[in-house]
Amino acid sequence: MSALVERSGASRPVVYEHFKNSEAVAVALVDQFFQETARFVVPRVDKSETIFEYMDVLIDALFEYRKADEFHAYLMTNGHSSAMPELNRVSLLYKQRAIDIFSSLLEGQGVEPELCKGAGYGLHELVTNTVYAFGASDDASQAKRALKIMVAGSLRALVTGPGTRPITPSELIKPLA
Repeated sequence: MSALVERSGASRPVVYEHFKNSEAVAVALVDQFFQETARFVVPRVDKSETIFEYMDVLIDALFEYRKADEFHAYLMTNGHSSAMPELNRVSLLYKQRAIDIFSSLLEGQGVEPELCKGAGYGLHELVTNTVYAFGASDDASQAKRALKIMVAGSLRALVTGPGTRPITPSELIKPLA
């Protein structure tokens, strides 16, 4: 809270009017991060003609966003639980939403329904962890290339044929809002 007072220039009472405690600040930052990420990524992937193009564009957009992002909400919990229960709840909610989006994308490609949830989880973990581990590093371009190869291979194992136009993220995100 002291850091927020210092960075914002607001008085301590004003900060506490808006945020009950440091966990409330963390939750607000995580929420803002995911909203801004979606605003950055969705317009880029919405134009994709196949699931393969979608994932390629998604990876490019996430790496671009990560490189430009000075603050990263993922680092607040290191992708795992923290001592803040509400922050954990919100982080897990966003994680589940991302997994649901990947699962829905795969389902829309005709992937066997019993595989979609596990495959959606796997894609989420692979993409998220690689982007956040390497996105702002000197190894970002090599990591992005490796990630694209691994994701394309995974998709080719799951999606028969050339893939169809994926459900747009706007359609997927709307029911989750």
